[in-house]
Amino acid sequence: MNLAASQYGAEEVAPIREGRTYLSLANCEDFFGYTVEQSGDGAVTLRAGDKQIAMKIGEKAYTANGNATAMDAAPFEDGGTVYIPVRFVQEALGGIVDWDGKNRTVIVAKRPNPGAVTEFTESLDPLGISLIVPDAVDYNEIGGKYVFTAKEALGQYDNEPGTLFTIAAEDEPPLSNLEDRVLRYADGKYIVLHFPEEGIGTDRYQKLMDEMIKSIKSTEDQ
Repeated sequence: MNLAASQYGAEEVAPIREGRTYLSLANCEDFFGYTVEQSGDGAVTLRAGDKQIAMKIGEKAYTANGNATAMDAAPFEDGGTVYIPVRFVQEALGGIVDWDGKNRTVIVAKRPNPGAVTEFTESLDPLGISLIVPDAVDYNEIGGKYVFTAKEALGQYDNEPGTLFTIAAEDEPPLSNLEDRVLRYADGKYIVLHFPEEGIGTDRYQKLMDEMIKSIKSTEDQ
């Protein structure tokens, strides 16, 4: 399991029961900032802003934002620690949960701050292009190559974890990877977008990557 909070030095071995991944209440509170309430009868309530989910240890019925429904796995207690099915909690509270099938990893992200900037337009002047960069993505210029990295994903490319793609000016068009593409040709250089050979592995980051690529424009046209 990859907790988004692990970037702060915390990791948790997540138990799996009935095919569902669980997270402790302590991590829900400490890492994601959810308000957690427990009562002596096993009832548990988690809140994030105006969203909330109420469930009970050992029961699959629960209430999410006022709607009574049921999940296919129940909360449980082990050694004094209460564990809850992470997908149902994240979906109810507006958080993020994703499955990286390639690495067999559950990715859990903090609930986005509603007041935070979600994207911005960035100009890569040396390459003569601009694109929209979501808040969930970082990028760095390394030796003339721009590396775009998912903050909470796993991936493999140039030994950079979570790389979505790279953009660089090159003397020749790409030949090794048929998925790579030429964005423009200027001043004797090919501006090339390179994809990781292994792929990013999650639907969420695939969508982010697709949207970023669609937003690429030549700065000469702006």
